[in-house]
This record gives sequence, C-alpha cells and structure tokens, in this order.
Amino acid sequence: FTFTYQPAHAPNFASDDALFFIPQNHESTWTVGTVTATDADNDPLTYRFVDELQSAWFQIDATTGAITLAPEAALMIGARYELLVEVSDGAR
Repeated sequence: FTFTYQPAHAPNFASDDALFFIPQNHESTWTVGTVTATDADNDPLTYRFVDELQSAWFQIDATTGAITLAPEAALMIGARYELLVEVSDGAR
C-alpha cells in the first residue's frame, strides 16, 4: 500500500480587515456583520474573539462568524471598536 502525507492547511480569512457600521437606532439583536474564512482541507471552522473582554459588547457565533451586539451592550455614539477574531480548524 502507499501512504502519502498531506499536511494540514491553516484556515484563511476572506479579508484581512472588515469594517462594519452600527446605526444609532439599532435593534438590540443587531447583527453587526460576519467574518468568513476558508480552509483548503474543508475542516469545520471555529471563530472566537482573541480578547474575551470584547464579549462585553459583542458576541460571535463560533460556527458562522456572525458578530452581534451583546445583550444590553452600552456602546458609545461615534466610538470605534476594534475586534480581533481568530479562526481555527481544530488543527491550527
């Protein structure tokens, strides 16, 4: 029999940066935006915030990458929030 080693590929984000806007009169369940990534091995992907403190204002769906406002998030009007998201395929 023949064995061929196929190295695992790390997932890649569709874009290095994403910019989302939140309207002033948003709904409490507002979806801010969605980050997306692909994996050459077609492994299931998991998304998370690098800094867990970001969860005070935002939530991320670990499966879809959808970012929503956290319940009762008190955002400042005109403020800019930078969210760092990590994606993993379980191997990397």
